[in-house]
Amino acid sequence: MRSTSVIRAGLAAGVVALGLLGRATAGPTPLTLGEHGVLTLELPDGWHLERHGDGQGPPSFLLTPATGERFEVLLTALWPGGAGRLPDEAALRREVGDAAESARQQSIERTLPLEALTGPDVHGVYFRATDRAPKPGEYRYLAQGLARVGGIVLAFTVLSNDGAREAPRLALEMLRGARHAPPTGPGERT
Repeated sequence: MRSTSVIRAGLAAGVVALGLLGRATAGPTPLTLGEHGVLTLELPDGWHLERHGDGQGPPSFLLTPATGERFEVLLTALWPGGAGRLPDEAALRREVGDAAESARQQSIERTLPLEALTGPDVHGVYFRATDRAPKPGEYRYLAQGLARVGGIVLAFTVLSNDGAREAPRLALEMLRGARHAPPTGPGERT
């Protein structure tokens, strides 16, 4: 599915490879966010992780299968701007609702209800959509949303086809267990 939403655009912005983490085994994976701490994800077994970004702005991460049917999980870590506050739940719902409305234009579903994404350190919202006419090379299924994780917001997009039916479920499970640790001390970089 092509995604024209603000969330997808934010994930795709500035995708300049910084390095390949190359992880393809399950377990806790710490992702350094510079002066914004560490994001830890429990990667599903066999998922491959790449870090993208130019080092100047928020980093993005791409998760793909090491083998088998292709899918993509795109994550972008966002932190508070000048006001120093993260968006509240209502602001997250508005942003994801706008993205759902944009995706609805090309989806099979007539409505794309927002679903809660919650975990011990996670509070977010997402929607799911099915592309009514994916072009060759595009994905049929989309799950997309925003989640507050500790002191950051994660923008996420999960793209898959019939052969990767488990990918969205595993991605959402991984996101529910996400943890964010702030920097270890004033002025310290992790």
